[in-house]
Amino acid sequence: MLEFGRTQTVPLNGKQWTISRLTWGIIQKFKKYVSDLVGDPFAKIDNKYFDLFAKEEQLALLKEARETEEDLKCFSLQCPLAKKYMAREEGIAVFGQLMLLESHPDVTLDQAFDVWMAVGANPDTLAVAQGSYQGNAEGPADSR
Repeated sequence: MLEFGRTQTVPLNGKQWTISRLTWGIIQKFKKYVSDLVGDPFAKIDNKYFDLFAKEEQLALLKEARETEEDLKCFSLQCPLAKKYMAREEGIAVFGQLMLLESHPDVTLDQAFDVWMAVGANPDTLAVAQGSYQGNAEGPADSR
């Protein structure tokens, strides 16, 4: 079942903050933010010191680069790369700002961070803003 997200209101410091529903555009802007920070996942491998690493370290760097590249290609807020950056304070502020911009175009990263900390105290608020999709796990009904 598909349930679209809905805007949510969070009171903080005497002001009502409206969190927009999660949209494709917000996800793509967060992806760009992450992508700009990550850069080329294979840049470490092209560095002149790569050959000096032990084989195990080289393999680990190659695996990490490949996983990062895959996460960027198939970006989702649930992928390891997105989760990594959403667990950081700056990522929280950026994502929060993206979710608040529609109703509060002048919101600062500091304000967004504070609102997102308040949202963290009530995870249901974010769940309603994000919406959900639960496909039919059983597949189509048998027509026999």
